[in-house]
Amino acid sequence: MQSGAPSLPVEAAELATWPCGCLSLDARGIVLTVNRALCRLVQLSAEQIVGQPFDRLLSNASRVLYQSYLQPLLQLHGHVEEFALTLRQSEGGSPDVLVYTGRREADDSAVLDMVLAPIRQRRRIEDEMLRIKRAADQAPGLVFQLLQLADGGLHFPYASEAIRRLYAVTPDQARASADQVFRQLHADDRQALQVAMRQAAREGSDLHCIYRLRAPDGSPRWHELQATQRHLAHGSILWHGHIADITERKQMQAAVAEQQTLERVHRARNEFLSRVSHELRTPLNGILGFAQLLESDKADNLSIEQQERLRLLRSSGQHLLQLINQVLEVTRLEAGQMEVQMQTLELAPQLELALSQMQPQAGSAGVALLPLEVAAGLAVQADALRLQQVLLNLLSNAIKYNRPGGHVRLSVQELDGGLCIAVSDTGPGLSARQQAELFQPFQRLGAEKTTVEGYGLGLVISRHLVTLMGGRLTLHSEPGAGCRFEVHLAMPVGLGAAFDRPGDHPAAALDAGAGGACGTVLYVEDNPVNAMLMEAIVGMRPGLRLSLATDGASALAAARAAPPELLLLDMHLPDISGMALLPALRRIEAMADVPAIMVSAAAAEEDVAAARAQGFVGYWTKPLDVDQTLREFDRLLPPRPRSDPPSPQVATRADPTP
Repeated sequence: MQSGAPSLPVEAAELATWPCGCLSLDARGIVLTVNRALCRLVQLSAEQIVGQPFDRLLSNASRVLYQSYLQPLLQLHGHVEEFALTLRQSEGGSPDVLVYTGRREADDSAVLDMVLAPIRQRRRIEDEMLRIKRAADQAPGLVFQLLQLADGGLHFPYASEAIRRLYAVTPDQARASADQVFRQLHADDRQALQVAMRQAAREGSDLHCIYRLRAPDGSPRWHELQATQRHLAHGSILWHGHIADITERKQMQAAVAEQQTLERVHRARNEFLSRVSHELRTPLNGILGFAQLLESDKADNLSIEQQERLRLLRSSGQHLLQLINQVLEVTRLEAGQMEVQMQTLELAPQLELALSQMQPQAGSAGVALLPLEVAAGLAVQADALRLQQVLLNLLSNAIKYNRPGGHVRLSVQELDGGLCIAVSDTGPGLSARQQAELFQPFQRLGAEKTTVEGYGLGLVISRHLVTLMGGRLTLHSEPGAGCRFEVHLAMPVGLGAAFDRPGDHPAAALDAGAGGACGTVLYVEDNPVNAMLMEAIVGMRPGLRLSLATDGASALAAARAAPPELLLLDMHLPDISGMALLPALRRIEAMADVPAIMVSAAAAEEDVAAARAQGFVGYWTKPLDVDQTLREFDRLLPPRPRSDPPSPQVATRADPTP
């Protein structure tokens, strides 16, 4: 304090080092003493303050408040605590302070002692706390403090506004008791939460729990609670944490898990069907192959009855093969693994081709195929192969489920900017209930109890194929009035579109006059029956010589000893796969350009694609069609000149390497 300034009383001198401003006033409000902290706060010296009215240190607004409110309170009660005022600094500042006052008697007069505590930090903290509270209240989850008493009682000292939405409870209700919150939990999960809290408290670890509850609107919900703990006196624990509604996350996880389960089921089903197909095709290769060979030989020593049995044998095998193919086709369609090659097709040739193929079946059933009704020049956007498949399925059903002496009509009309191809029959027709059950796999509507052959898959496949081609397959029928199946497909956009017709791209001509193909064929096959069948097929081409190997090692040895002109590899071999064997064979100099064919009972499209990517020029699926196999030999190998005498048909066998 500067020289000449009034000395501070003992009590005031003891407060000279306080960080808060201290002063004393007389009954009129005149400053009697002041400490250094107050001088610094108002940026005035003690001489400038002492002897002056206290309100000269205040801002205009606080001066009014002091005179009209604070002074009357002091006269009435003698003390005031935490009264906020704003001071006025000499340099224009305006610090806020909290005023604490008390009255005492000194020298027969009343003295008012006053402490002024700056509240800059408090204001900053309050503002920060306000921002934090607003952020907590606006957060989607619940921010909370949960007090766990020693007797097990629970209540929320603090809960953000989210508690209203999550539990339909107000923060005040939660402060009184946590029961209204936790009783909404599923009974099992409520008990699990209590166990988790006890364990976390015992171990001093964080608390994490996911539980179920019934939301206020009745819907099932999932909540996730995470909290840290702080131990208080008397065995209480204060949990600081957050609760989030994770229902959507749980639903997404459940959906992903369900999708993964479905994918596993689909994969397992596809693998099972593929395996079953492979195991069935392998023996069918021998059954159908040798049946075809016996029929082609037309052996004189077979009686008429034996020839009929042979025909039934082949027919039964073909029916089994058809079932296998259809089951796999349905599987590929449902899995979205089938593609179509859309092109512009002139419609009349496609329909005529389908009718000509169905004529033998119609003749055997005593059903007439009426003349085709189609305008010349009509074209359609479709996959030629799949369109034929659909037409043959529909025509076959119209013949099978018709009546003797009935007829089938194939007609076309333009409708809604597209073409409607209709197959109508004079069969018994279908009721509404039967129509509702028709397009289901293996559903034959009672026909399975009759002699009519079928598997209940043709229509399922046809509808999938028509949908893939961007069209739709519909049915119109009434009991006693037959059925009318309609295939709706788009017409080409624009006029004068070029047609892709069967026969536009000529196939390689067969040089049958020269006696068929000649050369050496190396066939790698571990199944003895399949090897015998290939020996018999090759035997029908005098110019061919067959070399047999039963595994990869013996195939490599045979190729080095006598390089063939054609490779036939089975997919599954004892020591290596056909896929892996081909690159090994290609490393033999003489085998670099020899055409290779995969011969396998695996019929999945991905197997075919993988083989072509590996370098195979063809893929022959078992059971083999003998005529088609011979045509492929003639296409892939050079013809035998007429002057060459037939060579003895002896198959050489490469012994498997031990």
